[in-house]
Amino acid sequence: MSDSDDDLPPPLEDMTEKVEKMSIRKQNYLNVVKDKEESKSYCSSDFSQPTVIPSSETVIQASDELKEAPTKKSSPPAVKKTTKKKKNAGFGGFATGFLSNPPPKKKKKTKKEPEIEDISHIKASKEDSKESLKFKEVQDNIKNSSEEWCTPDLLSKIIGNPTLRKAFTDPNYKQCIEMLQKDPKEAVKQYGSNPEFVNIMTEFSKMMGTHMEKVADEQKKKAEEADPALAVINNDEEVKQILQDPKVDAFLRHLQTSGGADLHYVMQNDHYLGEKLKTLIQKGVLNVQSTPF
Repeated sequence: MSDSDDDLPPPLEDMTEKVEKMSIRKQNYLNVVKDKEESKSYCSSDFSQPTVIPSSETVIQASDELKEAPTKKSSPPAVKKTTKKKKNAGFGGFATGFLSNPPPKKKKKTKKEPEIEDISHIKASKEDSKESLKFKEVQDNIKNSSEEWCTPDLLSKIIGNPTLRKAFTDPNYKQCIEMLQKDPKEAVKQYGSNPEFVNIMTEFSKMMGTHMEKVADEQKKKAEEADPALAVINNDEEVKQILQDPKVDAFLRHLQTSGGADLHYVMQNDHYLGEKLKTLIQKGVLNVQSTPF
């Protein structure tokens, strides 16, 4: 190949087949467009007549006619009936969840309180009423006294003794009892000739003797608990004998009145008295820094 052939353009490619395909596609496209236009013209054939737009005068006239025409009441819109859904009857006609739901609150029924019978005015038998009055009178008479010997134990004993209970309820007997407490000799002188009063005085004296001994023992016990030295004085025989000695008794009286004494001097100068006082000190009845009892 010569150099001149190289300068020439390359040979053209054969495009015949491609051109034919393009022409076929174009024709197909045109056919489709034509079919669409024909279908449009067919559908719009009934509406091919021109549309007439009403003028403004026609519109105004029509509106006036509507005003003159009687207005009909507009019917209310139909209301749709809402059907309530039936609750599930559950099992056996019971509502679902009836077991888990809390029980309905019951209204509290106001019960009428039963009328309480007033028993404060019920009459007792005559004997019971008399006895209760006697008991109360005995209690009042005993409680009025401020003496230490008036104890609940004595009161119960008097109430339990019919003779003494009568003495504390009868005014005449009461005077006898009061005199017997204040002046026994005068009571015997005034009421000694009356057998009934003698019986009352005898019963009362026996009871009071026993009761006063009991009261004395109780007071002694309380005093011993409060002061241990008194327990020694009351129960130690040696201490009792020493305290009964006239010389010791005189020294203790001097000690109580003067407020003090030189025990060392007494022991050095009076051996007998010193030994007695030494025993009292050892027993805890007497000490160097305090007065006895």
